[in-house]
Amino acid sequence: NDPMPPGEAVTAIAGVEDQTLWVGTLYGGLLRYDRRSERPRRYRHDPEKPGSLGSDTITALRVGRDGGPWVGTYAGGLDRLDPGGHQFAHYRHDPGQRGSFTSHSISALLEDSSGYLWIGTNGGGLNRFDPDRGTFFAYRHSADDPDSLGNDTVLAIHEDRAGTLWIGTYGGGLDSLDRETGRFTHHRNDPE
Repeated sequence: NDPMPPGEAVTAIAGVEDQTLWVGTLYGGLLRYDRRSERPRRYRHDPEKPGSLGSDTITALRVGRDGGPWVGTYAGGLDRLDPGGHQFAHYRHDPGQRGSFTSHSISALLEDSSGYLWIGTNGGGLNRFDPDRGTFFAYRHSADDPDSLGNDTVLAIHEDRAGTLWIGTYGGGLDSLDRETGRFTHHRNDPE
């Protein structure tokens, strides 16, 4: 009865204390392991069901403050499982919609100490999501602005104890964000 067949690729893991473990897979959707009952549940994409998982390729996971998972997918956008564990809300890139985030492909997720969700994307920059308002704000690289994000492919996001947001980019190195000004400081280790 193991829902994870041999050889299935695990792409992301997130946990809720000692009770629930969320496992993202390359093509097999999302798994929820309840450690108390040891009964796993698999969530899959079903094009016939709008409330199903948006894609079976999971690229990032983060457990929210309420214990429910934020699910980043490859080419399927951002999903959020309802508290009852029955349906997913979908957040998609829509170039014509003001406030949508900037890419279908998500590479990193972080819920910060203020409750914002930070979304790293593959080519769409860094996005901040305000769950209370349902709004997105995108930080993008600009060749004309030396204080902009170092690269639009964001691979890692971390908030330190002081509240500084650190962003690891592909080809742009390590950045830190001044949240008040929206400006980035680039931390480079250039060889001498």
